[in-house]
Amino acid sequence: MKRIKLGFSQEYISLETSIDRMVLSSLENGRANPTLLTLLKLCGVFHIKLWEVEEEGGIKAKIANTTPVKVFYSYIWNDIQIDKTVYYYLMTYVSGDPKNHDWEMMDAKFMSEKNVNNILSYPSDKEAFKQILLLLE
Repeated sequence: MKRIKLGFSQEYISLETSIDRMVLSSLENGRANPTLLTLLKLCGVFHIKLWEVEEEGGIKAKIANTTPVKVFYSYIWNDIQIDKTVYYYLMTYVSGDPKNHDWEMMDAKFMSEKNVNNILSYPSDKEAFKQILLLLE
């Protein structure tokens, strides 16, 4: 957990963000979903950019769903199991061109639903996409 690796206590995070410690505990244990405001506050403490869409993807977008699609997965790195929680937000296009992306998004492109289903390889990504499609119904 990044908070622990950085030596931050829940009390410190709570003081820096004005987020109640019980809420932080619920978020860390997967019992609650963060609001957009909570995410922004946490991003500030951890120096994480939530708005990397334009920088990495070349487009400006706005968040369309206030409740994220939450996906869990695990992997082993250096003989240590890493448990991840990823929050996906459906975004609507505002402006820009995906050709103006950085190296992290070298294959960025718009494609049909069928093509997305064919190209996704990780089960967690497939599950997130399936949940996003349900939001569109």
